Amino acid sequence: MMAPFRFCHSRDLSNLAKMAGFSRYVVTPTDNYCEFRSVEEFVYKRILGSPLADNLPEKDQASVIKAIEKEASTELKEFVINGRLKFPVKANILKAEKHLSSL
Repeated sequence: MMAPFRFCHSRDLSNLAKMAGFSRYVVTPTDNYCEFRSVEEFVYKRILGSPLADNLPEKDQASVIKAIEKEASTELKEFVINGRLKFPVKANILKAEKHLSSL
C-alpha cells in the first residue's frame, strides 16, 4: 500500500526537490508497517478522515461504516494478528539541504 500523501516514485520526489532549488538531496525508498488496533479503527479513521466524509450524511455514517468494516475484515484478514491490523507500507524519504544566499 502507498499512502495517498506519499510520492510513489522517488524520481518525482527528486524532481520536486531539484525544482525547489535544493542544492543537495537524497531520496531513500523505505518499507515500513502501518498498524491499527483493529480493522474497525482503520475503517473509521479512513472514512471520517477523508474529504469525502463531508458528503456522507451523519444519519447514514454508522450503517455505512459497519458495511465497509464487514467487507474490509474479509479483505484484510491476512493482515490481522491478535485482533490488530498491520500491513506493509512503502514510502520515499527526502533529505535535503538548501543554502540561502545572503541579502
